[in-house]
Amino acid sequence: MALRQAGVAVSFLADMDEWPAESGLPAEEVHGPVDLVLFGVNPDRALSEAQRLERLVITGTPVVALLPGIRRLSWAANAAPRLQWIRCVVRSGAASAQPQAPGGSAKPLLCLTANSRLARWQGCFERAGCVVDLRPDMRAVQWGQTMLQLAALCVLLSGRSMDDWLQSRSGRTELARLWEETLDLLKLSDVEPAPMLGIPWRVASMMLRMSDAPFAWLAARHFVAVREEISGLIPSKGAQLEMQIDASCGEVMRLAMGLGEDAPRAVRLAEQLTLLYRVAFHGPEALLAWDL
Repeated sequence: MALRQAGVAVSFLADMDEWPAESGLPAEEVHGPVDLVLFGVNPDRALSEAQRLERLVITGTPVVALLPGIRRLSWAANAAPRLQWIRCVVRSGAASAQPQAPGGSAKPLLCLTANSRLARWQGCFERAGCVVDLRPDMRAVQWGQTMLQLAALCVLLSGRSMDDWLQSRSGRTELARLWEETLDLLKLSDVEPAPMLGIPWRVASMMLRMSDAPFAWLAARHFVAVREEISGLIPSKGAQLEMQIDASCGEVMRLAMGLGEDAPRAVRLAEQLTLLYRVAFHGPEALLAWDL
């Protein structure tokens, strides 16, 4: 809708079935030329929808993958190799200084894979109210976002607010161990996650282990700066929680399996959150029992 208001011609499809592929008509004859696709589908149907999309648009069409996690894009790209897949991370309230929207809140930040075709769209997204960061290291950015998601899930599991959780050394230490486990696995994969906190993740992990007084002084500089962003990642519905477990803990576990290693802390967090899902949610639309 924001792109439409910025003057971009947008065809919004709530479902791929709205594209009459059965008629045999190419996309250009149904909706006009397709220059860019924003691919946000049910994650469980990403592969089949990617294959359907490939039959409807011309070869090489850039597709921004609005999919949770990291591996789903690789799976979709393998299912539809003729399309140009673009990694994407959407950040809101990010730590880095951003222009403010008219209402006073930070504009959403779109981190996208840098390439010449996508660069032509930067002005359109900025007119639509976004800050665009074209990155050559999107895999590192995705893992940096995953580290933030792991923090959000640890806060959720504690049953506390973000501010209260930051004052709990035991909770901070659990996250530090989880981060260190993930960083050890990423080092074996030659991946250095982007420093979303403005400092290296190893340093952030060391800070979490500090006693309350020195941490409170340091947290004001780093962790509090992303408090809104981490809080925004805390799922409020059952379906969101289930998906976020897979898109964070699941990514760490898949990484470990690919390396022939273990990830016991990620497994433990996933198990605890799965139990929470079963107890605290009575359906995909039920709200959390805690008031966060």
